[in-house]
Amino acid sequence: MSCQPDYISRYELETMKIQMFPARLNSRVFFGPLNSITNLSFLTENNIKHIVTVNIPTTLCMKYCEKIPMNIDEYTLLTLDSNLPGSVNGMDDALVRFNQVFSNNIKNFVKSQLPDSMNLLYSTSSLNYLASNIITCEGYEKLVVFNDFLALVQNSSDLYGNALIVSSNGNDDSLVALLSSAVLKDNINLQLNSVIQHLQMLRPSMKAANYNKIQYSQGFIQYCELIKSKCWKELMKKEQINRERKALLANRNSSYKREEPNYIEASNNQYYNEVGDDRSFSENKMMTPTCDLDHMKQEFPDRVFKKLRYSQE
Repeated sequence: MSCQPDYISRYELETMKIQMFPARLNSRVFFGPLNSITNLSFLTENNIKHIVTVNIPTTLCMKYCEKIPMNIDEYTLLTLDSNLPGSVNGMDDALVRFNQVFSNNIKNFVKSQLPDSMNLLYSTSSLNYLASNIITCEGYEKLVVFNDFLALVQNSSDLYGNALIVSSNGNDDSLVALLSSAVLKDNINLQLNSVIQHLQMLRPSMKAANYNKIQYSQGFIQYCELIKSKCWKELMKKEQINRERKALLANRNSSYKREEPNYIEASNNQYYNEVGDDRSFSENKMMTPTCDLDHMKQEFPDRVFKKLRYSQE
């Protein structure tokens, strides 16, 4: 009989439950353990139609696909598995069919997002990699392809669904590195340490993430430099557009100010000339009541009279 206090047992049980369910990275992306791809209620409630597996043998993914409670043409499956060859050569028939079916699904999805989302891609080479659902590249290239695929998902309409990113237990450093790169891409001013802490808050079971291992993982620093350069280029471009816009508005305002007094004076002079009054506009503004008006005021002292401009009969 265990002498462990009951509240500790309940805490451990609750922790295990949390460990089994994915966390939400943003409105369109979730992440968690591999077994979550067979959770029908989760997939349905969160409109999951894109699954990305990280460092999971493709043969194991094939077995899990048989348990995914969706039609095979209703979702895309992208596997990041560097242990497989980059072509179908050497694959058995089942693996070839798996590759053909899901590669076709990904091609159709990518095609549906182009050319509208082309400017979101950090590298056009991602399109070549996404011609297959099995991504075998490593390091910098894997980070680029992964984030470009997420960019297409996040920019698509809700009709195309959300993405679920899974690893064997949902906590390993390779998954944390990919998620960190995605967060940094959208929040370039954040520090990696803050990003990891943010991920750990979203999924507490990631508490064992190794900061140094993630920072110095293959291609991570190079990818961070890429997103920084892209970000600065975008900022410089926006700044240039703002400067040009301000200069254009300033020119328009100065032209308007130069023309406005002359236009008003000319309009007023034209009006008074039409009614037969040869006095200037400024003289008319300074006119005092006529003698007729003074006489009427004396005759009707209880009434209030408005000042009227002089007009020649």
